Amino acid sequence: RAEAVVDTAPGLHPGKTAALTMDGNKLATFGRLDPRLCKAFDVRLPAYLCSIALEALPDYAVPHYRPASRFPGTSRDIALVVGLDTAARDIERTISGAIGATCTGVRVFDEYRGPQVEGGRKSVAARVELQRFDATITDEQADEAVARALRAVKDELGATIRA
Repeated sequence: RAEAVVDTAPGLHPGKTAALTMDGNKLATFGRLDPRLCKAFDVRLPAYLCSIALEALPDYAVPHYRPASRFPGTSRDIALVVGLDTAARDIERTISGAIGATCTGVRVFDEYRGPQVEGGRKSVAARVELQRFDATITDEQADEAVARALRAVKDELGATIRA
């Protein structure tokens, strides 16, 4: 799975540069040209650059079709308080890993920083999609899956449940 991560590169703006990585390999670097460089070459509008490492691109893999479950799923929203440096992708990975195959999707959809959250922390909310492919998931099974996820984010990321 590809993901964008903060990066730096010569000639690019230090705070507006990222890299596209997959399985630990850097596939591309992209960002805004450094304003000092633009000024030196009389570039008046913001300019962006993307450099792709063609040799690092993975071989094409034929996607495998997975039929949709004929059983209904459910979703749960989880509200957490985490450190400012905790990335949404880390929260999503931790929740998904803790729940396992029953988790068909996790997405952080909200972030709040303000006076209602203690200093040095932020509040995030994530939606967890749960579904079985052999039977209808019960509320008890969904609640147990969420409990596993909450234990995992507490142990691995130092998260607490938002009150």
